[in-house]
Amino acid sequence: TTLIYQLIHSPYIPKSLVDFLTNPSYTFVGIGVDQDLEKIGENYSVEYLEKIGENYEFGFNTNTVDLRGIAAERYGRAELNCVGLRTLIGVVLERDGEPEGGYDEQMGQSVADAGSGQYACVDAFVCFEINRILDASSF
Repeated sequence: TTLIYQLIHSPYIPKSLVDFLTNPSYTFVGIGVDQDLEKIGENYSVEYLEKIGENYEFGFNTNTVDLRGIAAERYGRAELNCVGLRTLIGVVLERDGEPEGGYDEQMGQSVADAGSGQYACVDAFVCFEINRILDASSF
């Protein structure tokens, strides 16, 4: 199951979502997860987090793993540290794939249409599979 919560339409981040994202029992894997958290932090201030009773800056208490670094180490290829999802799919899953239009075009939509929602689900599943194959928990 994949839940898509589009922050662009929310005036604030619900405390339950902050709690979920900062739960030390969870690790979020993907490509550029830390940068995504930085973007969220830029758009939702520390003052807001203090209002909901949190005394930390969003993202600093979140466990993240960038799959590119693990792939670079696993395959002995430093250039994998700065590739996109399409390249990682090719190397790790040995497949060609990324939805037409790419990540920025699909996820930059202000309204979650079927294409951007489908891409988000595929992105989540592909990152899960890459994580499973690379056994990221061992790093």
